Amino acid sequence: MLETAIALVALFLVMLGGRALFRRSSAAPRERASTAGGALVLRPLRRNGVMLGIGALLPTIVLAGLVTRVWVGGQTGVPGLLLGAAATLAMLAVTAHQFASAFRQRIVVHDTFIERVGVLTRRNVSWTSVSSVAYNPLQRWFYLTLSDGSHLWLSETLRGAGEFAEIALRRLPEGALRADPVAREVLEELAATAAEGARTAEADQRA
Repeated sequence: MLETAIALVALFLVMLGGRALFRRSSAAPRERASTAGGALVLRPLRRNGVMLGIGALLPTIVLAGLVTRVWVGGQTGVPGLLLGAAATLAMLAVTAHQFASAFRQRIVVHDTFIERVGVLTRRNVSWTSVSSVAYNPLQRWFYLTLSDGSHLWLSETLRGAGEFAEIALRRLPEGALRADPVAREVLEELAATAAEGARTAEADQRA
């Protein structure tokens, strides 16, 4: 019993550590983003989401096995079984969400607004409603504060982040860009990298 509990805790810590490692070690994708109906579609690296889903699945399997063993062995009653089943289902829901995010989550950048598509939700944010932009260098994401006080996060590691930066520098209000000089500098660097990549790709096609 104790050994199983220790294994469960160890797997949980591995899952959290792996997630942090992925977040910090993944290089920002430089590939061009796809388009849909004239809009820019930014997606996270799918393999990261799949591996995070696998990392969440492992402790779920261990917990399910633990609950089954104590029930079959008569070491718990119906209340204990229900509690264990509820915990297993909760962890299974987290696992399913990770896998679904890997295939569904995306940011669609339109000319007048940003559309954030999640697993179950969809949100539209007008460029003009952004009151400030900040940058978190540790997590490598942009933190957009809207005029109604709500927030929107966009990761620098999204495929097509450079193209997003090009549009953001044109569409974001000047006041929002002045809020955090570091955020503007990172946007300019991403945009410059994307422009250089586009020029290189065009030169390769002509060669």
